[in-house]
Formats: sequence, C-alpha cells, structure tokens
Amino acid sequence: MYKTGRSEEKKMVLYQFENDRKYDRASDYLEGFNGVIQSDGYQAYANIKDIKNMGCFAHIRRKLVEVMDVAPKGTVIKETQTYKMYQLINKLFYLEKVYDKKYKKDYDRITRERKTKSLPVLEEFYEIVKTVAPHTPKKSHLDTAMTYAINNEKYLRYYIEDGRVEISNNSAERCCKSFVIGRKNFLFSNSINGAKASGAAYSIIESAKMNGLKPYEYIEYILTRMTGNKLTADLLEKIMPWSEELPKNLYKNKKAESVK
Repeated sequence: MYKTGRSEEKKMVLYQFENDRKYDRASDYLEGFNGVIQSDGYQAYANIKDIKNMGCFAHIRRKLVEVMDVAPKGTVIKETQTYKMYQLINKLFYLEKVYDKKYKKDYDRITRERKTKSLPVLEEFYEIVKTVAPHTPKKSHLDTAMTYAINNEKYLRYYIEDGRVEISNNSAERCCKSFVIGRKNFLFSNSINGAKASGAAYSIIESAKMNGLKPYEYIEYILTRMTGNKLTADLLEKIMPWSEELPKNLYKNKKAESVK
C-alpha cells in the first residue's frame, strides 16, 4: 500500500497486489521516484536508489509496550528503563501535536522546532537504548525492541531533518485497516486477478475519502463520465479525486460548503 505524504497537494492511496515480498517488487514499482519513503522498517525500501528512508516511531513504541506487558509480576514499571524510553517517545509525539497545531503546514518552521526541541529528547532516548541493549537477554521482547531501535536509528532520525515527514506511518496503517476489516466480505475473490481488482477498487474508494468525497457518489460519477468517452489523459485528470472540476454534490457536507 502506497500513500501520499501530508505535504502533497494531490492526496491518494494505492493498493498494489504482489505475489511475494521480494525487494524487486518495491524497487520496480517505485522506479523513477526520488523522494522520501516512510515505512515500518521493511528492508526492501532501504535498498532502493535515490530515495531517503524514514522510520516509524509508533512501531518502536508498540514494542516497548509489549516489553512492559510481559514484565514479571511485582515489577514497578515506572522505575524501569523501558518506561523511561516509552515516555521519551511519548514526548516526541506530544511535541508533534504542538507543532502541527501551532505551525500547520509551515514545514520549514517545524524542521527548526524539531532540531531545537525534539532532537535533545531523541538523543536522550538513544543514550538509554545504547546503555540497555548490551545487557538485554537475547530473543526477549526487550531485545526485539532494542534491535529494532538500533537497526532503524538512521531512519528514525531522518524526520528531524524534514518537517514534511510525519513521526509515524500511522496514517498509512489506517488505510490498511479498512482493507483488513473488509477481507472476510470478499473471500470469494481468491485469485490474483481478484486481488488486483480489489486493490483497484480500494484505491479509488480510499483516495476519494482522503479528498473529502462520498465514495459511492464519486464512483457513480466517474463511471458515468467515462461511458462512451475515450479515456484520455485530459479526461482522467478532470475526474481524479483531487480535481477542482468535480461537482459539489460529490463532497461530504462540510467540504461542499467550502467548495466554490
């Protein structure tokens, strides 16, 4: 699943079926792309040329929560190093909320704020990680968390340098969730062609939602517009979910009121 970042004007999400998780799949699909990719640490993205990788702090936070969940009975969680690391990650997320509320889409300002306020917190986090990691029992939950943090350090640190990048890829995972929730409703779609068709349908539906459109009405509209017309690049651009030529009635009420 590929989704545009928060700074992009054209909002879209694409569901691409692949028969395996080989490096070539991501590399071939993203050929020619030279921007930033944010992921959960999937190594295939790290090997693609001409891109910058950003990690996901939500993933490391979840791993720390798992460590605390399996702590021995009687452990005073708030006195553990795991809890300290967890709280530092929470502070990074809190700071992001402050930046987003105060500076909106001023990504240059957000970059400066991260370097001034977030970076010291991140440094403190990694000081603890590098102190704890050498003494962590192998194959334990804590070992998994520390290994993830160390292996992805350069990717996690990248967000400090670019205010456009989010602190996590939670927004992308929310797009995945809609597909997972509906999975039991299309068990009959059990072929490669069926998977590709489902991906195409979900791409249209979720992209419509991202642009404030009512999915059913939008699909009805584009099918009507395409009927009897040659599918040209010009027509496609006019019916894309971000097009300014779409009828007002396709938008949700709040959006429709602001569209001229």
